[in-house]
Amino acid sequence: MVLKELAVDGNLIDLISDNHLILRKTVMERMADGPFADVTMAEGHLLNRIHGTRLSVSAAARVMDMSRQAVHRCALELEKRGYLILEPGENRREKALVMTEKGKAFYRDNNALKRKMEEEITRQLGPRETAFLKETLDRLEIRSKEQY
Repeated sequence: MVLKELAVDGNLIDLISDNHLILRKTVMERMADGPFADVTMAEGHLLNRIHGTRLSVSAAARVMDMSRQAVHRCALELEKRGYLILEPGENRREKALVMTEKGKAFYRDNNALKRKMEEEITRQLGPRETAFLKETLDRLEIRSKEQY
């Protein structure tokens, strides 16, 4: 796995961003060889975000930093293909996103693949460096302008 394809000047923001994009694309490329080849990167992101919850379309949009309309379109496509269902939400205007068994199966396979990829990274960096990287990223408290 080559992670240094995009960032040119090595600034931290671009390195994190570029590596994140490369890792997400790699996950989806590897998923394309299995039974969930029909799931796009955005759809996979939505399924991963709603797993174990009952998020509304609006809440999912906020968490994913996407428009409500984009999340709704994505959810409708996933519903057509049997990955989730849109149920009535707490108020009559809102819809809740609920995973089906097929959606849960995608989530399990996707996370198993991510664990394998983390093992690849651990082989490259070593266990101590990988643990340090995870702990460091977990400690970051970066807030967008809207959160101030």
